[in-house]
Amino acid sequence: MRRVSVLSVRAGEFIKKRETKYVEFDTSFLRRVIVDEHTGDECVILGSPESTFRKACRRDWPFENIDEGANWIIEDARGNDITRKRLSDYDGIARIVPKYGVDRVSDYHSEERFYSSIEDSVEYYD
Repeated sequence: MRRVSVLSVRAGEFIKKRETKYVEFDTSFLRRVIVDEHTGDECVILGSPESTFRKACRRDWPFENIDEGANWIIEDARGNDITRKRLSDYDGIARIVPKYGVDRVSDYHSEERFYSSIEDSVEYYD
């Protein structure tokens, strides 16, 4: 097994600021940076080279503003869906995006959304 020096961030941690502190890690696991589309926070995911981006994200769900069970995709820098691609296939910074509309956890638990009715959205004119 080969060991090299890489950025010192554990999987599931958000990157507060980029530092120049390096330590040795086992390179049999790949780390990828995913940006949360809602907050702009960068998070590191971890997985084997054969693991998909989806599997690596679900392994230790770090995104508080996105519901894990919602429809979401991982996009590369060009907007291509790489959710089902292996971690070894893409080494750039990716982002997690809700697939349909806004899928924030706060929206699911909002009392206003839960009890909304058609009467709340209709304007009446005389």
